[in-house]
Amino acid sequence: MGVGLYGENGLDPQTSMSIMNTYIIPIMFYGLEIVIPRGRCLENLNIQFKKFLKQLLSLPKTVADPAIYMISGMLPVEAQIDVKILTFYGNITRQGKNSIEWQLAERQLNVKAINSNSWFSLLRKIFLKYELNDPAQYLVNPISKCQWKREITSKVQKFWIEKILNQAKLYTSLKYLSLIYKPGQCHPIANTNTMNSREIIRIPTKLKIATGSYILQTVRAKFISNTELSICKLCNETEETLPHFLLTCKSLEDIRKPILEDLINSCSEELAVFNMKDEHFDILQLIIDPFTYMTMLSFPQLRNEKVFKVIQNIIDPKCRRLCYNLHCERKIELYDRN
Repeated sequence: MGVGLYGENGLDPQTSMSIMNTYIIPIMFYGLEIVIPRGRCLENLNIQFKKFLKQLLSLPKTVADPAIYMISGMLPVEAQIDVKILTFYGNITRQGKNSIEWQLAERQLNVKAINSNSWFSLLRKIFLKYELNDPAQYLVNPISKCQWKREITSKVQKFWIEKILNQAKLYTSLKYLSLIYKPGQCHPIANTNTMNSREIIRIPTKLKIATGSYILQTVRAKFISNTELSICKLCNETEETLPHFLLTCKSLEDIRKPILEDLINSCSEELAVFNMKDEHFDILQLIIDPFTYMTMLSFPQLRNEKVFKVIQNIIDPKCRRLCYNLHCERKIELYDRN
């Protein structure tokens, strides 16, 4: 992958994922619907795939796996291979009884046990996993290509959305990341309403903070087992936690105050029409991921879309700017003191 494919060098995550889907995924998974990888082979593919996603999102290797799927909108390796297998079987069912593939499928499905190593036995397990009907039924009554694609897409996505969101709830590092996962679409905090390079370059910092992978002194202290290292090096007053960094560190007050006041005023003005009162908001959560309130507050569909646009176009850019400016000021001050 060329250096231009990284978000820190000018491309936003949505464009990077589109390029990956167009050029990398077809080659990476070529032919795996026939020779189905299992065991160590599947694990190696999975490791490499997650490494690609973390690089494209400018996230460290230690970030929780559910986060990279939620942010990128990509399905895991296993899911993508399952879709290829199901698509291939759908093509067999529509070939008719005179084709060799159709006759082979009928024989194998009738003869082979589900615990054998046959391709069609593995196919049965995939059908059971996604709660599809018996595969032999589709040989007798094949359905159209479009209908088959809609059915397998909805079943596969439903299974993996539920699984990944349930896994995400188990990670304390993801407590500030809103549980939004739509395969094929990047998480809202990874999108911008403009192609301005200044906005795009702010995205990686926001993603690190939202996924709990932004390195503060408290994190360093845990790895070295030295509680003294957890003290903020900028103000030397208290532990450098995320709330301290974003809200209370005195050394960063000059950077924080004007942006934070503008953010609070925008929330008061723009969201007042939706009857969203101040007590609904946690200012720390608002800064890190304001889209959380889309999942917490129940609105009619039309109002949901209006709230989403307000957050995406007005509030989130200011949150992103605040996080990035604090990050830059922190780096400059630490560099000067060292």
